[in-house]
Amino acid sequence: MRKHNTSTPVPKCRMDLVEHEGICYKVFPKKNFEDAALDCQRRGAHLASIQNDKQNDYITAAVNKSCELKDQMWIGFERRQTDKFVWLDYYQGNYTNWGNSKPDNLNSNKECAQIFIQEGCEGSVPKGKWNNINCDLEMQYICKGPKYA
Repeated sequence: MRKHNTSTPVPKCRMDLVEHEGICYKVFPKKNFEDAALDCQRRGAHLASIQNDKQNDYITAAVNKSCELKDQMWIGFERRQTDKFVWLDYYQGNYTNWGNSKPDNLNSNKECAQIFIQEGCEGSVPKGKWNNINCDLEMQYICKGPKYA
């Protein structure tokens, strides 16, 4: 009698995302915030939410450390009409890591969040800190998604 294979498929990252502690990530070249968010969605992911210091540290370590890339990267945190920032993947936690006096400019065009990933570049904010900035600027971005079977 032949045995049927009843093993469960091993979940893995979709497309070209890379696993870190059970979550899939990938950094991509420059796009504006909206185009970056759409690109992540096409990959079965979202612009990254950050839920704790450990994830924040991983993201700042996972990228190209070139000052040519302006030492910054989009994350999936966006200000909505209520002047409250929300995560694009609907994460509801309250972890933040804003730089000094950030977010600023309520009722302005600084509606999207970036994370600083390199120290020592001209005009840099401390590594790992977040800033709110105009969503139309182009910068690298990080997608984050679940593993799939």
